[in-house]
Amino acid sequence: MRTLVPWVIAGLAFATGCATPEWKIDPEIATVDNEFIAASIHPICRGSAGCQAFQLQIVNKTDTDIEVNWNKALYIRNGQTSGGFMFEGVIYADRNNNKPPDVVFKKGSFAKVIWPSNLVVLDPGARGGWRHIAMSNGSHGLYLTILVNGKEINQRVELTISGPPAREMPSTPTVPFL
Repeated sequence: MRTLVPWVIAGLAFATGCATPEWKIDPEIATVDNEFIAASIHPICRGSAGCQAFQLQIVNKTDTDIEVNWNKALYIRNGQTSGGFMFEGVIYADRNNNKPPDVVFKKGSFAKVIWPSNLVVLDPGARGGWRHIAMSNGSHGLYLTILVNGKEINQRVELTISGPPAREMPSTPTVPFL
């Protein structure tokens, strides 16, 4: 038993030293509610890797099917749009191409994990050659476009992420005006 005690103490010290950083999300779940939908986003944060994606939930409050237009859905970073989103089934290299809409059936609900397309970088060491990078500290969210009875409805859903200094995302390359 005595020989086990040092290992337990060492294990606890190691676990404490490698504890995952605390991420603060305000609000923890950002919501929007109108006559057509109730929607929410919650960031998915994984320890020192940071917050890389959102869990999106949509409830269709209407008596008709609605569509989520992914080609007009935009990632919001610090009050500005910054590209679209990718999700399961989207090939990294095609992340900025057109995507088919998702249908939320009447009075139904919908859930999907979405990653900001601009936070995907080429990394030959990563599986598949690409990896997601963390959202930096600040305001992040989704500009959601849905189609209800042929009419576009836009909703902005945002929250604030703060935590340990994250690896800053690469700056967006600037394109000179010709």
